[in-house]
Amino acid sequence: PHHGEKLLKQSATAVNKEEFVHLIDWLVRRLRRVVRSTFSAELNALIDTIESLVLLQLTLHQCLCGTDESEHQLLIKMEAGSLEPPIDLFVDAKSVTDAVSATDVCTPQEASLKLHLITIRDRLSRGILRSVSWCDTRDMVADALTKGSVERLTIQAAMKGRLTMRHATLTTWGR
Repeated sequence: PHHGEKLLKQSATAVNKEEFVHLIDWLVRRLRRVVRSTFSAELNALIDTIESLVLLQLTLHQCLCGTDESEHQLLIKMEAGSLEPPIDLFVDAKSVTDAVSATDVCTPQEASLKLHLITIRDRLSRGILRSVSWCDTRDMVADALTKGSVERLTIQAAMKGRLTMRHATLTTWGR
């Protein structure tokens, strides 16, 4: 491991575990890059999501902790993974979570994706991102927001502040 990263052994969560959530923001857009595979599309979407989440985290940190910190202090806290609330990633592409948590970062078929994998691993090892987990696509709130044929129970529960993962999730990095 580099930079003191802590790769935890895979752990599955209990099925039907209810979490209290608040749906704050969501975005639907086309990928900005031409890709050759589903893996590439999922990884690129994850990178875009992380960038949006870090900006949202900075805003929420100031709402929760006040605005007394300077830009420099906020940057130091961000780099140390000390901003609130923490960022936990849930992805329904098992190949992406497997690639991020692999012992060695192998070069994917599209070599440019290796940099994305290294970037995500670096942010996880520094604590900027707390965890990355695979979850069943049927538990994804995003699918209920963007696909007309998906069952609406997940989004209805999330709008009421509850999210129940009806299927096991697999955390491959973090807690």
